[in-house]
Amino acid sequence: PCTANTISKIALGIADNPVTTFAIAAKKILIAPSMHLSMYKNEILQENIEKCKSRGIEFIPPKIEENKAKMANVDRIVADVIRIIREDKKGKKVLIIGGATYEAIDDVRGITNLSSGRMARALAREAYERGADVTLWASFESFEYIKSKKFRSVNDIVKLIEEENENYDVVINCAAISDFVVEKKEGKISSGKEIELKLYPAPRINPLLKKIAKKVIAFKLEEKEENVIKKAKELIAKDGIEYVIGNTIESMGSEEAKIWIIGKEEAIKELHGKKEDIAKEIIDLI
Repeated sequence: PCTANTISKIALGIADNPVTTFAIAAKKILIAPSMHLSMYKNEILQENIEKCKSRGIEFIPPKIEENKAKMANVDRIVADVIRIIREDKKGKKVLIIGGATYEAIDDVRGITNLSSGRMARALAREAYERGADVTLWASFESFEYIKSKKFRSVNDIVKLIEEENENYDVVINCAAISDFVVEKKEGKISSGKEIELKLYPAPRINPLLKKIAKKVIAFKLEEKEENVIKKAKELIAKDGIEYVIGNTIESMGSEEAKIWIIGKEEAIKELHGKKEDIAKEIIDLI
């Protein structure tokens, strides 16, 4: 953890110990502050932080808890160290959409699916570690260092799109979005008798994403491998998007996946492996 004293020495070019001497000589510096909150908010320290930033020094924001500016957690520090080294997607604005939707039947039950959100997490982290400005819309809890918004239903996603003011370079939609919405019953449906549910076609999300992105990469899930490429090409033509990542139901909830990257004109690329490794190939498309 970097104290107020050390930050101030670095800002003033004082090299009186190994740490501050290294800071004077290093080309890339990342500082993780930690101190009492009143010290962190002190005007003099904030001026010194700005001096450091003007020299290209980057800071990992502390966690403000219990009247303290606590050092960021290890996961955040590791991600930011990798980010400052790689940076090949720096300047790219990327939106990742992932997880499962939930369509309410009544006030206590609903229809959902088996998506774990693992691919979305892998994509968001990979894009962040490569310098992109990442936003994650998800049905699950995100990384604390990545901007995020939560959704539950298909209509929640539609609302997020309608309210979005950003224009992204790329949107990657790997969410398991329901094809149907339910005519919801108020309260709790009584048990012990047959019921009928009315399902209506859900709004199509990919065409809506074209309004907020220059490029859309979507996922297409199929039961059988022999249908993946055909259906993916049909989706590209139907939704007017740039890429489709085809996969099969075996990938749901699994640590690994077999996918096909299908573009409008590019050769089809087949990959198999851990989702974290596959995420690297998908982020290469940005």
